[in-house]
Amino acid sequence: MCDAYIEPEGCEFFCEDCAPEGAEGYPDGGGEADTPQHCSGCHCPLDNPLTEEGIAYVVEAVEESLAAGNYTMMCGTPYKGTWFEDSRHCEIVRGWAEQVQNYNLSDADADTVEKFLEVSEK
Repeated sequence: MCDAYIEPEGCEFFCEDCAPEGAEGYPDGGGEADTPQHCSGCHCPLDNPLTEEGIAYVVEAVEESLAAGNYTMMCGTPYKGTWFEDSRHCEIVRGWAEQVQNYNLSDADADTVEKFLEVSEK
């Protein structure tokens, strides 16, 4: 996990490389949250700890990707104008799946995440 930085007068998270001058540092990617957090500058994942809702969010994204057949690195159009600029859906969900595989998942959720990681191998 990397530290996250928040600009003094805002609420955006940044990685160390993108943190604006005077940004305050927070350990563990900004702390526990209901979704994976990303740097507002370069969009890299901050690998923050996830709540139960955050884990469910990621598992649901994995299930939706598998159901839609959106699990190859060439699937989908790169995102524009978002945190995920020039990233493809599969790349984003794969990063999240790699993060949650280290959590205490149910057997069914662990199997789903493992299957997604296998079929979306780089």
